[in-house]
Amino acid sequence: MGRVKNRGLHIIHGEDVARAIIEGLYKYPTPGQRWIVSEPECYDMLQIFSHYMDQPSLEILKKIIEDPSNKQYIPESSLDEIKNGKYKNNIQRRVDPDEFWKTFGLTPLHSFRFDSKYQTTFELSRV
Repeated sequence: MGRVKNRGLHIIHGEDVARAIIEGLYKYPTPGQRWIVSEPECYDMLQIFSHYMDQPSLEILKKIIEDPSNKQYIPESSLDEIKNGKYKNNIQRRVDPDEFWKTFGLTPLHSFRFDSKYQTTFELSRV
């Protein structure tokens, strides 16, 4: 149940990782320091998974949603509410990449989005 309880998901596009390494760490080395590189936004793991699960997996997720003992972690009452991101604002970041981006004066160029057919895309952000 721990993964459902902490359902925030941090992701980043490969191009943004490459920029972080080349434009940040390679040009301005910081020996001995460790950095967290992630997209600043945190995503709902259940929302993303619900768009790609096969039918047997969706049935398992429905049972988890309906189990009263899970209501404190999953306030949604249906799979549609998860897919539509009804409680997405309750998802909290578990890591904070802001210091990296601020220190090196960079901004991620891509952000994760669902299109109208629930296909995932990384959109190019307007910087």
